[in-house]
Amino acid sequence: MPAEFGRLNSLQVLTDFIVSNGRGSKISELGSLLELRGALSIGNLQNVADAIEASNARLRSKKYLHELEFKWTTTAHNVDNETAVLNMLVPHQNVKRLKIQNFGGSMLPNWLGSSAFSRMVVLQLVDCKTCFSLPSLGQLPSLEKLSIAKMKGLQRIGPEFYGYVTEPFKTLKILKFEDMPNWEEWSSSKPGHAARFPSLEELHITRCPKFTGKLPDQLPSLVKLVITTCQSWNGRCIRFSSMVVLELVDCESCLSLPSLGQLPSLEKLYVSKMRGLQKLGLEFYGSITESFKSLKIMKFEDMPNWEEWSTCGAKQESRFPSLEELEISKCPKLIGKLPRRLPSLRKLVITACQALTSSMPWVPKLTTLELTGCDALESLSERMMEENECLETIIIRNCSSLTTVFREGLLPSSLRSLEIYECRNLELFVSPSSTHESHQYPALKRLHLRFCCSSLISFPMSLFTNLEELQVQGCSNLKKISSPPNCLPYLRKLELKDCSKLVLFPEGGLPAPKLESLSIRSCTELSPDTAWGLHAMTSLTSLYISGIPSLTSLENTGIQFLASLRTLEIEACDKLAFLPLDRLVHSLSHLTIRGCSLLKDKCERDGGEYRSLVSLVPYRVIED
Repeated sequence: MPAEFGRLNSLQVLTDFIVSNGRGSKISELGSLLELRGALSIGNLQNVADAIEASNARLRSKKYLHELEFKWTTTAHNVDNETAVLNMLVPHQNVKRLKIQNFGGSMLPNWLGSSAFSRMVVLQLVDCKTCFSLPSLGQLPSLEKLSIAKMKGLQRIGPEFYGYVTEPFKTLKILKFEDMPNWEEWSSSKPGHAARFPSLEELHITRCPKFTGKLPDQLPSLVKLVITTCQSWNGRCIRFSSMVVLELVDCESCLSLPSLGQLPSLEKLYVSKMRGLQKLGLEFYGSITESFKSLKIMKFEDMPNWEEWSTCGAKQESRFPSLEELEISKCPKLIGKLPRRLPSLRKLVITACQALTSSMPWVPKLTTLELTGCDALESLSERMMEENECLETIIIRNCSSLTTVFREGLLPSSLRSLEIYECRNLELFVSPSSTHESHQYPALKRLHLRFCCSSLISFPMSLFTNLEELQVQGCSNLKKISSPPNCLPYLRKLELKDCSKLVLFPEGGLPAPKLESLSIRSCTELSPDTAWGLHAMTSLTSLYISGIPSLTSLENTGIQFLASLRTLEIEACDKLAFLPLDRLVHSLSHLTIRGCSLLKDKCERDGGEYRSLVSLVPYRVIED
């Protein structure tokens, strides 16, 4: 800051003041700036000479300042000087938000816990490395959010934290402890001070590896509890009846979960990286009569040693009656059994559970099913989808042992989207004889098959009369796509890729008058004749052709009749030499020809047949 900054005695807005070391402004320059208002951050406080200079800043007189930040930016702290300086940086009682960062003193000032600061709402104490205790912050009558982080010297939080009031922290709503490497114990306040944190709604304890102390007994308003990377915490004493959200992450000493099933308000449970947990048993439920009555979302993630989920000893109807979402991810040793009945479940996601077998729950209201990387899963239980008329989305990826999805290979008629990837042993839900109306899927809009269904030879499009998007990739034995006339009135996007044995489209072409995008890539045996029937695809705007070595000409495919075509991409068709560009250039806006040497020569060389035509396309790429 420039020297004599303090002469601007009418200044009202100053967001940052950097204390100079040398000729610039000292902190005492702030003394005459009594009109300052709003927020002020004071940095480089290590350059304040002594307590007298700090006192001359007259922060106590700045009644319009509502937000303050005190910041030291040094690694070589002068403990005594910084303690004395902060003692004299007393704000006006109107301050609402205060942040102290990288303070190197041994003790925070007593004024920080004074009840005179009746308007302070937010307090942040960050990186006060050498402080070994906290002031009586419980005496701040309006404090709503308190964040304490990176206090390496703090080992214990005791009665001094609460102060000398009968109801400490009476307005506090959010409390966060983060990166406290040596904090071990959190003791209660003095006897008679039972009403602690009466308004606390959120409690976060993050990266406190030595914390073993139990949580406060009474948190009557607690809605959310998050405990993350507290390796010494054992997971006991969670009895907060008002709690709605609970997150437990990376607590190595936690060998079992407490009786969470008896928390009457719990709606969301997230458990992750609990390496010591091997079994969920009856203690998880807490009762053989009723448990988890309000739980809606439950997620288990990255539990490397979890093997068993015991569900015996209680009526299944009394557990998880309201559960709508269940996600289990990266639990490689989990065999089963999952809960047998989940009557309200709408979404089930299981990922990277390599040992999980076919033990699946009864889910009459399920709308979304996702299974990924479940190598031992051979089939889904027959009763899983009984009475289900809601299933809309199925996504199955990398389930190498899966042979059937549902009974007799039939899918629910309500299905709208189906994606199957890398399931080579899966028997597809259709067969050449399954053309009866009862086996059709009128609700299916989106179908993706990638590197799966090795037994699929002929794909009967007649079963999917309302399909809008079809993607088939890597179906190694697929030879034919069959379709009767007028059976694909709604198809808008079709992608065929890496189907090396695909030879034929339906006779006369695909009956898809609304098709907008067609992509054919690496279908090396596809017949290069009029069977494509492009002339019938009157709505086509994008056409992608790649990796068809026998293709020599597109002039007989009907492409010249595509008056709506805007994008044409052709790649890796070495023999392709003829393209009816004269009929296309007036509609094309994007043209890409790559790896087609014969076409490239006609488009680029002097006197090339297509050179003048190509120049009419606004965006074009012609390259090897």
